[in-house]
Amino acid sequence: MLASSIFEGAAFYYARYQPEYPHELFRSLSEHLFLTPDSRVLDLGCGTGQIGLGLAPSVTHVDCVDPNRAMLGEADRLSSERGLLNISVIESTAEEMDLGLTGYQGATIASAFHWMDRSLVLETLDRRLLSSGKVAIITRVRDETTPSDWWNRIWDFVHTWWGGYFPAGRGDKRRELRVDHEAVLRQSTFSNITGSHIPYMVSWTSEKLVQYMYSTSKACPGVLTHRRDEFDEQLRSLLHKLSPADMFIERCHLDILYAGRY
Repeated sequence: MLASSIFEGAAFYYARYQPEYPHELFRSLSEHLFLTPDSRVLDLGCGTGQIGLGLAPSVTHVDCVDPNRAMLGEADRLSSERGLLNISVIESTAEEMDLGLTGYQGATIASAFHWMDRSLVLETLDRRLLSSGKVAIITRVRDETTPSDWWNRIWDFVHTWWGGYFPAGRGDKRRELRVDHEAVLRQSTFSNITGSHIPYMVSWTSEKLVQYMYSTSKACPGVLTHRRDEFDEQLRSLLHKLSPADMFIERCHLDILYAGRY
């Protein structure tokens, strides 16, 4: 699988339709990573830069790393629009970053660790972070969706659409993780782990949900290709059945693993 192809065609939608992270996340990151105005932060698998954009006003510099050039283009556009001059975008996988990227107080990986060679990434972070530096692994978890358990119904629809699996780029299948993130961290030098739990809520319309799906590895334009119109029509029909009032509520939380060295 080519990491840059997992989200082929998704960048435009990712920047506009992925839910914003709650402000509490950035307060939590600053507190647990011991960030100061002099800190440098590394954001791996940054996508369109949601984490980096949120942290940049409170630190001296953020390096946003992603293998997808289009995603980085959106991150660069957003940072310029917001007048943030202390963000750099770097086209690379987390495993193959330039050796000169060092001296970070914190490294963040949000909803991307599962795509990476996790043990290798932690090994390289051990050389890139300051002795006091920590890693933050951020995972978004859905607790409840109303009405009609709509998220699981969409999930079932997409799973059936692809013949019983989820794609990971054109012609590839999403890998299964046999070991959870915390277990991988405990086997690394970053085995001093604390957790944080941040609840929040997202409201959707059917139009936003359709556009959101185009931002995901399961239904981005690069994997749907010529079947996009068919997918769009069937998804919209399903959403109308699930909520004729066109209102979808998602109650969710962020699980954050903060990992430092002993």
